[in-house]
Amino acid sequence: MKIEKIFPSFGVESSSRPQEKTKTGGFKEILDQALTSPPETNPSTPVSFPPVISLEPEELEGIRQAEEILSIMDNIARLASQGPLSGSSSAQSLEERGLELSRLAETLKPGPAKSLMEEVATLATVEALKIRRGDYS
Repeated sequence: MKIEKIFPSFGVESSSRPQEKTKTGGFKEILDQALTSPPETNPSTPVSFPPVISLEPEELEGIRQAEEILSIMDNIARLASQGPLSGSSSAQSLEERGLELSRLAETLKPGPAKSLMEEVATLATVEALKIRRGDYS
């Protein structure tokens, strides 16, 4: 049953009906046009990537040391989660490695590697102080 029969005021006026769409061509015409037109980009053109940043040997060594410090800090966090942590040797090791990394960072020119090394060295020093102060015991 149509709603116009129940409520005549809801009738659809003929002027509000959508007009017929204009035809632009069938699928075959569009496909033929796409096949005959030259491609905008050549699919066989290799994608280029920005050049890889080359690091100096000192920067690589500093990054290796930073990773080592972060590993030590992960181990300390695991030990601290198992119970009270009273490790002056852990604090001393962290502090020494942080100082060594800081000294190495001082010799480098400004850049991402130097920034990373300085941040990790600072973090190591702060965590060593927290261990000594007893924050994790």
